[in-house]
Amino acid sequence: MTAFTRTWNAAYEAQPADTENISLGAGRIRDLKTDIQERLEVDHFHAGDAQDGEHKKLTLGAPIATPANVANKGFLYGKDVGGKIELHWLDEDGNEIALTAAGSINAFPATTSILFYQSAAPAGWTKDTTTLNKHILRVVSSTAWVTGSQGSNDFDATLGVSPTAGGVTLTAAQSGLPDHEHTYNKVVTNTGSGAIGDSGFAANQPISAPTTGGSAANAASSHIHTLDVNYIDVIRATKD
Repeated sequence: MTAFTRTWNAAYEAQPADTENISLGAGRIRDLKTDIQERLEVDHFHAGDAQDGEHKKLTLGAPIATPANVANKGFLYGKDVGGKIELHWLDEDGNEIALTAAGSINAFPATTSILFYQSAAPAGWTKDTTTLNKHILRVVSSTAWVTGSQGSNDFDATLGVSPTAGGVTLTAAQSGLPDHEHTYNKVVTNTGSGAIGDSGFAANQPISAPTTGGSAANAASSHIHTLDVNYIDVIRATKD
């Protein structure tokens, strides 16, 4: 609080009394000049130079009640909010806007939710510590917007530090290939007229029945993948 030489109150304004000696008049006039100058200098230059009357700063006291709105006029004032003075504006329609809150510019209305690239919420905001953990962002049109968490797998499980898919053993039904064999025929040419070895096959007759064999069921298939993508961490905070 600024200290002044004399207190400006009703008693001060009643001076000089009509019965006071006229010889005291010069002193009273000088005192009045001093008292006015002291108060002007709280926010104004008043040193007898080119800056006389200009503002050094604007001091707004609090608390005060919200002023009544007036047509074609606006009001800028300080108002006590939670024990702290905050800057307010009132327009001619009576709309009161808090311009500052908790030491920062109050550019967003209460309940506004924003992402921040920092670990703690700024002053006047509350960090979400209970929902939307380890999520990615999906941009949609306004008509497709849905509140709350969507999907079932968090970021780390899907795209995190080292997510992998281990080996999987496929059944015959999963592979789409049932048990089967491949039969082939081979013609053996005999330039003579007798049997071939102990087989008893005649010349130039096919040998049939040998197969490649094999089974499609229960074959293990292993697919290992790593999606260690670059990412940054952000937090979600809501305006108080």
